[in-house]
Amino acid sequence: MASKKSLFLAFTIIIFAIIYCGFEERANSESISKNLINKQQDIYDISYDEKLTMFIGNESIITESSFLIKNPNMYKRVDRVNSSTCLTIGSDGILTWEYDPITNKTWLINDTSQNSIQTTPTYSEFINSISDNCTINYKGIEYLGEVKTYKLEVISSKLNEPESWSRLLWIDPKIWMPLKIQSYNGDKLLMTLEYENYSINSGIKDTEFKFKPIEGTEVINI
Repeated sequence: MASKKSLFLAFTIIIFAIIYCGFEERANSESISKNLINKQQDIYDISYDEKLTMFIGNESIITESSFLIKNPNMYKRVDRVNSSTCLTIGSDGILTWEYDPITNKTWLINDTSQNSIQTTPTYSEFINSISDNCTINYKGIEYLGEVKTYKLEVISSKLNEPESWSRLLWIDPKIWMPLKIQSYNGDKLLMTLEYENYSINSGIKDTEFKFKPIEGTEVINI
């Protein structure tokens, strides 16, 4: 009886290993990149929190931001340093505004031709860098806390990019969104982006992007 149980256990382990290896084999750089890019095309609105850490010399500068984005051109970003809001930027697709709580001033831009505000997620720049001009390496499964992620290495092969340029991306396969991105110049870490609290296609209302002046703020039209 014991030998039958041992045989069954060994058989179960072998089957699990075969399934797991097959799963690992399917999780390659091409399939991950395809799913990641396809996911972006399915998003019409999104909100999330971002933590940006810039490494300058021996110092690190941390900015935390909350984003609301709705296609095609509605955008709102609230930046915080040391838990205090330092800047709010928004656009309803027609009017762009920027509020600085330190000076209590708000700048308005009515001419959309002058609108240089970024209306796409920060991480999209890194996802868009995954192209035929890059070498993409699948680095396996890595856990960020309790979340299983696929780790990708993206190395630029553009002629106008430094050869040492590279990025690491940690992708959550449940939602096909990046949870972490690191940018390198050679072995030097330049910056880290961390993402959480994604809410995708939740039906963000247009009113979220309308300019609502803070009481007492000086409004400056540009």
